[in-house]
Amino acid sequence: MLRKLSLYLSLVFMLLFCTVGIRAYAADDGVVIDANRNEITMSLYKFKSGEMPQSYVERVVKGTTDTTVTYTPYNDRIEARCAKKSGKFTYVVDFEFRFYEGATYNENKQMAPTRVFQSGKAYSCKVTVSAFTDNGKNKMPWVNITIIPREGEDCITLPMSPIGVNNGESFNYSYKLAKSKDQGECTLDLTVGDVEYKSDEEKVIAERIVNALNAAADAGRIGSQVKKYTSSGSQVVEMSFDMDRDNKYDFTVTKYDNYYVFSELYALTDSTGWTLELTGDEKQALDEAGSEYYSTVYIYMYELSSYNMGELSIDFNKGDFLFNLNNDTQYAYALFLYDTLVLASDRGNYGLPEQISFSDQKVSEGNLVFYNLNSNDDKYDIAVAIKNNKLIISQLDTCDCGDEFALELNEKAKKFAENDGDGYYTPLKFKFKKQASETSEQNKQEESAKKQEETQKVEDPVAETEVTLNNATYKIDGENATLSRASTATGNFSIPANVTIGGKSYAVTKIANNAFKGSAIKSLTIGSSITEIGDNAFSGCKSLTKAAIGKNVTKIGKKAFYNCSKLKKVTFKGNKVKKVGSKAFKKIKKGASFKAPKKVLSSYTKLLKGKRDNGSKITK
Repeated sequence: MLRKLSLYLSLVFMLLFCTVGIRAYAADDGVVIDANRNEITMSLYKFKSGEMPQSYVERVVKGTTDTTVTYTPYNDRIEARCAKKSGKFTYVVDFEFRFYEGATYNENKQMAPTRVFQSGKAYSCKVTVSAFTDNGKNKMPWVNITIIPREGEDCITLPMSPIGVNNGESFNYSYKLAKSKDQGECTLDLTVGDVEYKSDEEKVIAERIVNALNAAADAGRIGSQVKKYTSSGSQVVEMSFDMDRDNKYDFTVTKYDNYYVFSELYALTDSTGWTLELTGDEKQALDEAGSEYYSTVYIYMYELSSYNMGELSIDFNKGDFLFNLNNDTQYAYALFLYDTLVLASDRGNYGLPEQISFSDQKVSEGNLVFYNLNSNDDKYDIAVAIKNNKLIISQLDTCDCGDEFALELNEKAKKFAENDGDGYYTPLKFKFKKQASETSEQNKQEESAKKQEETQKVEDPVAETEVTLNNATYKIDGENATLSRASTATGNFSIPANVTIGGKSYAVTKIANNAFKGSAIKSLTIGSSITEIGDNAFSGCKSLTKAAIGKNVTKIGKKAFYNCSKLKKVTFKGNKVKKVGSKAFKKIKKGASFKAPKKVLSSYTKLLKGKRDNGSKITK
């Protein structure tokens, strides 16, 4: 946290320094008339793509604290008059600007029309200068007028030597507009986990996004930091971006030798995404640098509704507990578990009361951390290791926690986690297997009990609590059943009205949160018993083309069908839907159709307002 704070303060000072510098330059900008030395200092700015002729003149010829400027547009030219009062005289300098398509005035003697001016071609500008004194009444010309171009990043560098101009004479200068490198818009969707760009075509996309982000960061509109380190002999660049400038980075872009990875950081934010639109100055800077970019980047973030992830149970009676770090979802959950232990063990030096202690050491297979859950002794109970890209939690032989241990984070720890944007589990429950010293007598008792069972011929099986059918798992939920997970489901999928678990039939009434998230199903039929569709239930099912919503569904969770990019037809079979969560049908196929019974067509139209993409249609 201290390192983050240091970086944030450094960034703030840098931005303040840059801002002061820009203001100091702007204060000296404009037309400066030196009556005694017969010199005029002005800025010969570069043309901006799409800039109107008069806007350009107003940038080049602008007043200072002692010089006023007026503009007069004509069909073939634009005039600017600068007036400076000095003693009894008022010095007046008139500029007449004519713009041409071409490198010099002689190539095209007609003023470039607006449509040509916006096309980004080469231009020349002919400027005629005339000077008078005493408000022009006496018409006393200055004999030698010297125009001194001003230096600056946004100014033309040639010619930089002073330009001698007599009264009524003109001079030419030209600047070739950089061809626009704007590639339009792009979507960065981090709601389904990390996004990798590995192929040559994908790396070009990543570079365009990064160019846009860096342009906005250079302008100070978003926060950023860059870290460089070496991994496996390769140089790695990690770029973090704070989109809402709340001093918490929202996502990172990691550039390896041959690919890019975009990762969400689960930072605290009031938004589930942003639209980054580059300004004209930012685009011009990229154009002139020759860098391709997306001028509009839509960024979608995973919506973490609560940083308290609830209860997690780890049962060592079933062996070691592990998370596959190659899986984006499991990686996030592993991070929540690790953050929970870090907070509870005071590893971050947050000044919290010690809840558990730890020992950290390096071993050949990766990081290994020992935790003492029972603060009444000096024995470590569990080990957390990273091996073969898996986070593994193991019970140690020295464990002395009894059968179970529940870790509850205190309120201060929770507040630190939420302020830092970290998810956590509370309670974090552990169920421990019996140690060898304790099991000998227990084994005898179990053996005796087993013999008694055989003698009594007890035939009642242990009641089943779940069943798996067609790559979907159904769990008992009271008197009914919930479809809990089906991420490996494929093809045309129908959710049955009933399933049999432990010899008993249960009505399938719910589809759990994230149940089908990212699956490869192509079409969906929801059974007549379903009443509730959970949050993100079908999010990221990018092969799904059509879905039939069961007649008894009353609730559809937030982002239920979010980012189903091929979903083009949704049919409501019933009229009982009362609630639809935010973004439930966002980012599906453009122009998708929704069909509903005639009597609820009006109410469903209102219900889906803002929950579906613009352009989709609702019909009977």
